[in-house]
Amino acid sequence: MNIRNEPFVHAQIKALLNNIESKQTKGQIVSEKLEFKEIDFMNETIPGVWRYQLESKEESYSIGIFFNLLKETYDDLITSLLNYCNLSTDPAALKQVTNNSKQVQSLRQQIEILVEENEKLNKQLNELKVTKRSNEFVEIKRLQQVIEELEVNLSRKTREIDELMANSKGSLSLIQNLREKLKDVEEENHRYNNIFFPKQKDIEQQTAKLLDEFLQIKKDIDTYSSLFKMESQIREKALKSKEQSEDQVQKLVDMLGRSKQKNKELQEVIKQKESIINKVLEAKRQNMDEIQVLNKEITIHKDQVLYEQNRVKEVQVQFDILEKKYQDMFEINTHFNKRIYELERQKKELLDILKKHDIEPDPTKLNFINEPLQS
Repeated sequence: MNIRNEPFVHAQIKALLNNIESKQTKGQIVSEKLEFKEIDFMNETIPGVWRYQLESKEESYSIGIFFNLLKETYDDLITSLLNYCNLSTDPAALKQVTNNSKQVQSLRQQIEILVEENEKLNKQLNELKVTKRSNEFVEIKRLQQVIEELEVNLSRKTREIDELMANSKGSLSLIQNLREKLKDVEEENHRYNNIFFPKQKDIEQQTAKLLDEFLQIKKDIDTYSSLFKMESQIREKALKSKEQSEDQVQKLVDMLGRSKQKNKELQEVIKQKESIINKVLEAKRQNMDEIQVLNKEITIHKDQVLYEQNRVKEVQVQFDILEKKYQDMFEINTHFNKRIYELERQKKELLDILKKHDIEPDPTKLNFINEPLQS
């Protein structure tokens, strides 16, 4: 795979490819299992050089197992993402995410396709392994035994030749035949190495490609999780601020209503007192003392009315201040809405970048990306 110089290739994949190439160059056996730990970027033996550490031989990792687990637990994974982003407590956000069923279904279809491809490749790999075990390994082992037997026979014949050289030269032709047989065995062994090992290398390249696609899907899932969580937090803050503003405005409206009711009651009292004053004026000639007492009561009530009117004006001023605060909160809410729109735009840009890395973009994939943006 000629991808190690591409900017999107992870350093672990580059190191793994270099390790495989180094083993093949040295004629060593390349393991069929992932037996390496992650690179420790904190500890360097040489500046810019990191080493893999081998795991225990009993431990192994299979890409096929990872894909099967992801396929079987896909619904649980989506539920965990919703719970992690607190979308279950926000009906509006949950409804918006639920509307993206096409997007979720497409992602699941991609995973299922990758799982099926991986199962096919594993099946081919197992068939080649069976063939290699039944043919190549058995044949190589047999040839090695033949070579060892021929070497023993050659050694024995060499000693016999040394003993018979003085008497006969007929054994020289037998030695030549044995050497020719040994040469034929070596050529057959070389032919097996040239036929079966390239097939093994091709299978390993396909497995590495599946690993890259799996890591890309995992990265996409993490990106969606962070976007959903950020959007949920912003919506929650905006709704909370709006509810607080509405509560304050409702309290002011209730206070103003009570003040108006009290003012109305005082007006009725004033009317009653004025009626009493009129009656007192008619009876002024009869009792001047009572008129003076009533005048004092009228003065007291007028002071109370003036005080209540001033109180109503103060409440009106407070109501104006709170109304201004409500306007400020409305502007803040508008700002949050603009921020949400900006996040939607950034999300679209991220989806465009992901689509840019696809080999053959799927038209259905473009449709389910546009639908959540329009909603």
